[in-house]
Amino acid sequence: SPADIAIYAGAVGAGKTFAGLMSLAMGVHIPHYGAIAFRRTYPELTGAGSIWPESAKLLPSLGGVPRKSPVYEWTFPSGATLTFGYLAKDQDKWQYQSANFNYIAFDEAAEFPDEKIYTFLFSRLRRIEGSKIPPRMRLGSNPIGPGAIWLKKRFITFPNPIDEGEPCILCEHVHFDVHLVADLHH
Repeated sequence: SPADIAIYAGAVGAGKTFAGLMSLAMGVHIPHYGAIAFRRTYPELTGAGSIWPESAKLLPSLGGVPRKSPVYEWTFPSGATLTFGYLAKDQDKWQYQSANFNYIAFDEAAEFPDEKIYTFLFSRLRRIEGSKIPPRMRLGSNPIGPGAIWLKKRFITFPNPIDEGEPCILCEHVHFDVHLVADLHH
């Protein structure tokens, strides 16, 4: 997508992690390109089928060399780096206070209970001088999780149902006007 910000949401097995890796790697041929992908916890980052082990299936073919200490990172012949991190608590964001990335991704954004970390990381999103690659933010997400509400509020606008009780044309759930529900309880 040419959008600065995009979310890829869907059920388990839809290819979100793989698509995220492909997108993350788009600049590995550019000197000084830096990208990072986040998960909520260390086990979610490194467990079977998660983004770090999945990266080993794709990134060696692009010339990447893995490093696991002190951070999980791939380096490329161009000097580009792809870093993989986790943000278990809100204060973990401060370890990126002086970082600069061209590309930031969240693999499973609904695991983040609120948008504080997401909005903070925009201050770390920068364009490399002379680069034609614009800074980008990408999110992959299942439709459930502690952060599903903020993701829906930020990225999905539900139309009001035509009649009370009619399902939404986007998600097929029934949405009620908050004021209507409050009036029904009085």
